[in-house]
Amino acid sequence: MKSFLALLLFLLFSLSCAVNPVTGENEVMLFSEKAEVSMGADVDRSISQEYGLYQDPLLTRYIERVGRRLVPHTHRPNLVYHFSVLDTPVINAFAAPGGYIYVTRGILALMNSEAEMAAVLGHELGHVNARHSMRQMSNAILLNTGLLAASLINKKVARFAGLASVGVQLLLLKYSRDDEYQADSLGVEYARKAGYNPGEVIDFFLSLEKLGDMSGSARVPGFLSTHPLTKNRINRARTLILPEDGRMLMERELYLSSINGMVYGENPKSGYLEGRTFYYPEMGISLVLPEGWQAEASPRRITLSSADGKGAYLLERNDNPVDLPTTVAKKAESLGKVRLLDQEKNPMDTFPSLRCRYSLLQEDSLLAVDVTGFRQENRVVTLTALSEEKDYRTLSGAFRSLAMSIKPISDQRKVKRQPQRILLRKADGETELRELFRREGVEEKKWPFLALLNSLELNSRPERGTLIKVVR
Repeated sequence: MKSFLALLLFLLFSLSCAVNPVTGENEVMLFSEKAEVSMGADVDRSISQEYGLYQDPLLTRYIERVGRRLVPHTHRPNLVYHFSVLDTPVINAFAAPGGYIYVTRGILALMNSEAEMAAVLGHELGHVNARHSMRQMSNAILLNTGLLAASLINKKVARFAGLASVGVQLLLLKYSRDDEYQADSLGVEYARKAGYNPGEVIDFFLSLEKLGDMSGSARVPGFLSTHPLTKNRINRARTLILPEDGRMLMERELYLSSINGMVYGENPKSGYLEGRTFYYPEMGISLVLPEGWQAEASPRRITLSSADGKGAYLLERNDNPVDLPTTVAKKAESLGKVRLLDQEKNPMDTFPSLRCRYSLLQEDSLLAVDVTGFRQENRVVTLTALSEEKDYRTLSGAFRSLAMSIKPISDQRKVKRQPQRILLRKADGETELRELFRREGVEEKKWPFLALLNSLELNSRPERGTLIKVVR
């Protein structure tokens, strides 16, 4: 048996070797470039729907322009690249297979020059050109280790809640030390060849080192969780910088002007929490979370998870529904081969509704599935509660209380709540940064963080005319 497996692996390895575009060496690769591009397109659709793109055409075109300036200097210049800004405050940049590059508005707020952004985009282009994620996936398949990453939600529940898609798994892949070194080297090379000062990547790393991972429990991981940063990595990056790099393009004012007015922090329209009440202006509703539960919102979905991770509750809008029974049944059937146990008409006080309870047997797990659909104006909203059957009795009260707590937002101030934005101010050359923040009405507890966003010390006196980021 062992000899057979060894022969099988040998044949699979022989049939699965490809030349790495960067190193020119053979490597194990189970995916063709065509398959990689196709996978990237699927992942891109998933990411766009799940996290939402930041709606600022001018900023997006600016990011694209800088990215496309780098492309001719990559090892795969004929690949069709896509550059997008995600509407999330999480500080991150990442690449999906096939040339899809993403930056979050959180990471854009941390940067201070076009050259700095070019170095970060170059780093992500390096991962794509060296096919790092595709190699990891190939190795995972060969070793049968799987890709499912740790989740706040029980893995069995997450799988059927739509929270363990290939797209999400790819975002959670942690690059190896050698992959990071190679991507750093490629990012410096691409930025330099495009005319940018690649030394700006050091300032970016130092800002990250001070900041730490600010992503908390957000579903898009922070830059440091997927791109491990060490002292050794920073020191190695320094060795890549040449004395003449300092004379190359920086474009600080152009970059800062491009993010002037950009939303900073959480965007209220995507949902926000006050106490235990979660307001979701995108759909004009609110709900009350059970004690210890967490909520995360995306453009089309709210994902709620119990404190112990054993229960998931998904609220999703369906803009092209039919009748309530059909919509509820289709939602349940999308999870697998379900068996209807019971149903209840109008379990909610505030909306016409239908609740159906199902069991779902998948592999070695018996899941309890509750799907409640309610009609809100011209659409149907579905509430899907999932847990393992053995945990359902404990969680059923929380599931029901969540559904019963949903109601329209009556206070229009909650609907129209405005986000904070990055605004630029010019230094006069005499005022300390802390005093400038005080004059602008910035809360004192935010001063150290804002100083970091400007790559300055609080007691520094920025030169006259220097653009300073404040948040209002």
